[in-house]
Amino acid sequence: MKNLTIISGIEEEKLKTYILEALDILEIHYKFLFLDELTEYSKLDYIILNSNKKLKFSNLKCNYCFINMDNNYKENLNIYGNIITYGFGNKNTVTLSSVEDNNLGFVYCLQRYLDLKEDYILEPQEIPIHFQYINDIHLYSLMVSVTIALIEGLKAEDIEKKLFKKVLFLS
Repeated sequence: MKNLTIISGIEEEKLKTYILEALDILEIHYKFLFLDELTEYSKLDYIILNSNKKLKFSNLKCNYCFINMDNNYKENLNIYGNIITYGFGNKNTVTLSSVEDNNLGFVYCLQRYLDLKEDYILEPQEIPIHFQYINDIHLYSLMVSVTIALIEGLKAEDIEKKLFKKVLFLS
């Protein structure tokens, strides 16, 4: 079971809800830790840093730290772990393309190699996702959730099927 926390500002509850919903659909088992439960010595599998929020400490220890690059950061943070940037800019590690106007899908884009283990490298790839999203916060959550699923070993076609299956049940 992987543990994760979300550090975000105003949209914290929506982002958390969307990420946890997507991880459930993708059958990723996790334990969510609240920010107040963390100490300077906490080590997590995943930290999601979505927006600028004052933290009680400046060191973050994790296996993977997702940073939303569409937000401006003013805090100095020491991050010990692999950094994965996400957002709508094309220089991020994870971004989207072909976002449909009717909110029914997009193409997930992993732009760079991720060195996950000594013998496992996740290659850049694009995954068409047919999933009805609500807004930009929902898209951010899907960028993070799909990346976690890939890191945890799910194959692109399985991710695509699980998310598409969810769309069929909603129809």
